[in-house]
Amino acid sequence: MRGFIKHSLDAGVIVQRVEVSHPSLLSVPEEGYIWTEVPSPAAAWTVEIEDGEAVPVPLVPSTERMIREVTTGLLRDIKLKRDNLWQDVATTTFGPVNINAQSRDNIQGILEMFKIAAELGQPISEVEFTMADDQDISFTHQQFRQMALQVGLYVNSAHRRKRDLQAEIEAAETLEDLLAIDINSGWPS
Repeated sequence: MRGFIKHSLDAGVIVQRVEVSHPSLLSVPEEGYIWTEVPSPAAAWTVEIEDGEAVPVPLVPSTERMIREVTTGLLRDIKLKRDNLWQDVATTTFGPVNINAQSRDNIQGILEMFKIAAELGQPISEVEFTMADDQDISFTHQQFRQMALQVGLYVNSAHRRKRDLQAEIEAAETLEDLLAIDINSGWPS
């Protein structure tokens, strides 16, 4: 298929953009209008007059549209980075801990178990917890609380980094401002 644009002689008015297999299939243009061949797809092109000749020119999205698209992409990317970190492993002083939603629920459940046992006068001295490297570690209540706090701080730092980047992205006024934002650094490791 070949692309064609029907436009005014001065290229000030674009009437139609089409794709046809051969120029003979084009309608005869009205007086004051001509067809100009452009690369396919014709929808991605416009026509300008240079030295008295109609010349195909690629359509360039408006600056506002480009800013909107880059902003949307950056916001999507930082949310994905945060969400991926929340499914990853947090490094704690006790070793690596899975931090997906199920693991965080397990941590919360063990903390609750320590609390309930103490309230019933049957304190638990230790629990075993399987770390991300498949090592079973024995934890006292205090140790487990410390490990859970470190996991919580890791999760919170990922969320805080996402919020900080989101504020920076939303405050950007130009495309250059957006492109200068480093969304890859500052995340917890």
